[in-house]
Amino acid sequence: MRRRRSKKQKTQVLQTYVKSTDAPLHLKVQAPGRGQKPHNIGELHDKRHIFFHETPHVGLICDVDEWLSSTTTSEAAHLRIPMDEYRKITSDLMARHDEKSSVFTKIYNKLFGGSSGIKRNPSKKDAQIERLKEAHNREKAQLVDHIQRLENLARGNAADHLLSGVHPGFHIPTNRRNIVRLPTGPDFCSIYYDDESERLVIDLIEGNFASDPGEVAFTELQRKMKGCLEDEERIIVRWLNYVETPFHSYGHGQWNVEQVGDE
Repeated sequence: MRRRRSKKQKTQVLQTYVKSTDAPLHLKVQAPGRGQKPHNIGELHDKRHIFFHETPHVGLICDVDEWLSSTTTSEAAHLRIPMDEYRKITSDLMARHDEKSSVFTKIYNKLFGGSSGIKRNPSKKDAQIERLKEAHNREKAQLVDHIQRLENLARGNAADHLLSGVHPGFHIPTNRRNIVRLPTGPDFCSIYYDDESERLVIDLIEGNFASDPGEVAFTELQRKMKGCLEDEERIIVRWLNYVETPFHSYGHGQWNVEQVGDE
């Protein structure tokens, strides 16, 4: 009766064969069923690659880490084989065929057809890989730029929050009790009467985050408003006073307008 070997015993036997000699091992297959004899189909060389008899086929044994480290695209996966190992296997494969055969010629042209030792012709898959790499680099650059913009926005919002006047430890060179938020233009405004100078003070307050203090980014409206500060004739300050009397119906009072500079 034929004795069955366990998986552990089979592994030990295989290791014994592999360690015992550097000569190639014969590979045999056996069809299921009684009376079927095993057939020699090829040889295992260097415990790594397999040459099959009567065919130009090559087999490669790889572990799980090598298999999972293959380069993948949407259409194919490419195993990473060291170039020295690739050349050796290809040379051994060429030596197993007659010099006049088409297989020998194909392998010879592959190995010695170019100045680098291996002739590389561009293919559709190579072009697709390059396109995928370029698309990946573009998406990566866009993502980095998007993250940078989000970070700048968050830092800018933090700066705006400091200017609201709710942080007593943060110094603001204005009357912080009068700070109000504006819907357009600068972020905040503070209007007050300065007792020491006996002047009406209007402070426009803007908060920004900038990597370079000399290059602060302003909106188009903010730039226009800042430009008006350089020319007094482009600044209009008015006191608008609305008055209702018993002689007016609700909402139909009188506006009194006083403008700076008017006599």
